[in-house]
This record gives sequence, C-alpha cells and structure tokens, in this order.
Amino acid sequence: MKKILCVLALAVVSAISFSSFAQSKEDAIVGVYYTEGNLSQIEIYKTDGQYAGKLIWIKEGDQEDVMNPDESLRSRHLVGLTILTKLVPDGKGGWKDGKIYDPESGNTYSASAKIDGKELKLRGYLGVKALGRTTVWKKLN
Repeated sequence: MKKILCVLALAVVSAISFSSFAQSKEDAIVGVYYTEGNLSQIEIYKTDGQYAGKLIWIKEGDQEDVMNPDESLRSRHLVGLTILTKLVPDGKGGWKDGKIYDPESGNTYSASAKIDGKELKLRGYLGVKALGRTTVWKKLN
C-alpha cells in the first residue's frame, strides 16, 4: 500500500512540475522589448490565456495615432496603446493567431512570434505568412 501511495504521490508531483514547465515555456514571451532600432518599448503580458503587447515608451516622446484609418481615433496617444493582441501558444514553442497594429501605417496584420535567445522574432502578414515581414525585438532584462 505504501508503494502505491508513493507512486501516486510521485505521479502527482511530476504532473504538477510538467504543468509548471509547460506554463513557463508559454510565458517566455512575457516581458519588455525594444523594437527594431530601439525606437520604442513594448510590454508583452498575459491576459485571459492570450498574450498582448502595449507601447510603453517611444524615443521621440508620446505621439498621437495620426495614421489610424478611423478618424475618431487619430488623437489618441500611442503610449499605453495595445498594439499586439490574441497571440496563443502554437504547441511548438512559438505563438500564433495574433494581430498587430502598425501605428506608422495604420494597418493591422496577422501575427506570429518565436523566441531566439533574447530576441523575439515577430512576423506580421496578410493572409499567408509568406506575404509578410519579420521584425526582431530585443528583450530587456
């Protein structure tokens, strides 16, 4: 009986440890990143099982969303604006099914991401990943 209880206890501990490991891999995207050229910083966080990112700093100071296709939103400030939404783990160590808003063009693209060391390779695309562009963000400590 003791052996059975020990085996069950070990199985439960292993399941909890594996679950924590899987969770930490999925959450590896969480943090603050410099965008290409260190022009801004994006904070990526988890919300409702998905990952999102908001602009928290812009090198040239806070600006307005002047390129937004919706005229009523053109006066909103970019700092604090959520530009990355709906990223979910892809089961292969990356993230998929997201959306990213580009304030420089006013366009919104589909997005996927993967981590390579301290770099986040974020791909924005229209419809097919092959018709997109990858940008590299560097994670701060």
